Amino acid sequence: MSLKKFRIHIKGNRKFMDKNVSVEIELPSIPDVREKVHLLSQTVDELNKQAAKTKEIANNYLPEWGSSLEDLDFSKACCVYATRSSPGYGVQDIELTVE
Repeated sequence: MSLKKFRIHIKGNRKFMDKNVSVEIELPSIPDVREKVHLLSQTVDELNKQAAKTKEIANNYLPEWGSSLEDLDFSKACCVYATRSSPGYGVQDIELTVE
């Protein structure tokens, strides 16, 4: 079974599929909306780190994902909120939220 590349985003308040907080993963197929996708802890750590780079980026995820820039936590992000195909890039986007 061949794996396909996807770019994972976290649902925020202001930006849809924020490119500042995203990471590429591989899955066997595109998941349906409301389907669960479980991320590796390293993937969650990378997303947390990206979101905490600046207050401007972090504000897109507060207060839903933490009370401050220092405690942003996407470990509960597992439910597909939206998907988007980007023609010409070869990677499909997936935005995750909590259950």
